[in-house]
Amino acid sequence: MLADLKKLVLLPVWLLGLASSLWAAPLALFPADQIRPGMRGQTHTVMQGTEIIVLETELLGVQKDAFGPGRDMIIGKLVDEKTRLTGAVHGMSGSPLYIEGKLVGALSRRLMLFEKDGHCGFTPIADILDVQRRGRGKKEERQGAIPFFRVKTSAGGEMSPEFLPVPAPGSNQMGEWLGVPLSVSGWSDQAGEILNKVFRGLSGAVPVMASGPGQGKAIAASEIRPGSPLSVLLVDGDIRMGGTGTATTVDGNKITAFGHPMLGVGSTELPLAGAEIITTMPSYYMPHKIANIGTAVGTLWQDRLSCIAGELGPIPQQAAYHVTRRHEDEKRPEWKGSFVKEEWLAPRIMVLLMMRSLMDAQDMSLEATFRLEGELRFKGLPPMKISSVLSGGFEERFFEVLMQMMPVAQLYEQFPKQIEVESFDLKVESFERASQWEVETVQVREAELKPGQTVKALIRLKNGRGETRLEECELKLPEELKRGNFQLRAMSGNALQQQSRRLRNVAGATSPAQFIQSHQEFFSANQLYVQVVTQQSGVVSRNRVQLGLPYSIGQVTRQNEQVGVADVVGQRVWTQQEIRLNGVVRGGEEIRLEIK
Repeated sequence: MLADLKKLVLLPVWLLGLASSLWAAPLALFPADQIRPGMRGQTHTVMQGTEIIVLETELLGVQKDAFGPGRDMIIGKLVDEKTRLTGAVHGMSGSPLYIEGKLVGALSRRLMLFEKDGHCGFTPIADILDVQRRGRGKKEERQGAIPFFRVKTSAGGEMSPEFLPVPAPGSNQMGEWLGVPLSVSGWSDQAGEILNKVFRGLSGAVPVMASGPGQGKAIAASEIRPGSPLSVLLVDGDIRMGGTGTATTVDGNKITAFGHPMLGVGSTELPLAGAEIITTMPSYYMPHKIANIGTAVGTLWQDRLSCIAGELGPIPQQAAYHVTRRHEDEKRPEWKGSFVKEEWLAPRIMVLLMMRSLMDAQDMSLEATFRLEGELRFKGLPPMKISSVLSGGFEERFFEVLMQMMPVAQLYEQFPKQIEVESFDLKVESFERASQWEVETVQVREAELKPGQTVKALIRLKNGRGETRLEECELKLPEELKRGNFQLRAMSGNALQQQSRRLRNVAGATSPAQFIQSHQEFFSANQLYVQVVTQQSGVVSRNRVQLGLPYSIGQVTRQNEQVGVADVVGQRVWTQQEIRLNGVVRGGEEIRLEIK
């Protein structure tokens, strides 16, 4: 009886809550075409903490078709004493503008790079609500994956990565978007260049290295209001990364923010989080907010020209990362967390996670050596291994990380919409000293040999300190090599790895699993490979290199494999000896010998 009475008492309260959500008053809007020069409005934002303040704003007019036909921009000026030193800053993106209590639009632009007296641009509310009405997007709308970087090959065959910008929607010819400050926890100022390179061309993101998104206080979805800080959380856990702007509208569980794109990729699934502002930095060049990002409270569904839009409540599924570390044989704390799965973003995040794992400020030195062992797991596919030794300064480490991630980027690019990362595990060992050995010369006692004879070679190496070392090895020629020329070469593992990948990529794999399996051959970066090789023709079939095939077998392969087949000329390895060194080996030399 008492239980039934409690139900009767609670029922009206529940109905009242339901009624308030169903019959909430619609947003009161102020159309852009009713704006007249000299009107006054109020822009709502947060300068510190989570308290929303009001900034007095003067309206100057509307620029027609500023972003294309029918896409206008409201021109205004912040005339409040609180923004006299800052003007409009990065992180204010999305701050709602009201006239007479009616919503006009969202702060979105600085009109000049070094703008000094508060001039700014606002996105009309009609365009923002148009994005909100799209709701949850359909991922199949995007045509293919967005390339991460391409690899340039020099005349000498050396490969180097080049980052590609993500094409952003809309024009940016008038000043710039009020960017979304993007930062990584514990990231050094030196690494700002990496963040800029990796996210080059992403329209709304502005790398800011002044602070990282440390775990802010838990901000509930119900506390987020128009004018509150709002973040897009890309990496969570011990390493955190995100970008912070301002919420424009909160209608039930529907939310819009930023007044411009975050990354400019259309339909997406990214976590949304509340945030608290530590301070607002005044600067003519880069005025911005410094924020601590809270816990995830929702999902970003749309990333469009006029705003980002999503909903509070559900949080998208993410991939897991786990980094174990040792420095000078001492165990360091493990790092665990999650990162976004989006195919256009995940490879970039993985590069950042690898670099962050190599840059613990407590252990950092100008030069260091790292051993990496890792595994990437994808849904429904075999795991992809990572194995490398890195040595040298910052730039050298960054380059080697990119070369390690090159097959991952190619996998995403060649098989769009088929790759879903599930986990990234990495083991890092570091030593505060660089150790690199460059192959200088290869010498033998005899240039003319007999079948089955043993070749005695002397390899000279040199390091960055001018020290030299000699390595001797003996290779017995196989009996199959009867007469003719061959090459004796001493090559670094990195050089052989690049050569192998370049040859395999002549004819692509036809499935993601095939691609992964063909990239599981590793040459150790801290080993010198002394090999007897000959030039031979063959075929690359679905990323598998087959050299020295009889002509008839090669013809059958070409006929049976309708796709993923190419004729190649490569170097067949007859025998080899591996010499392990206490550091990374670079370069290579070869000499031509003859069997009489």
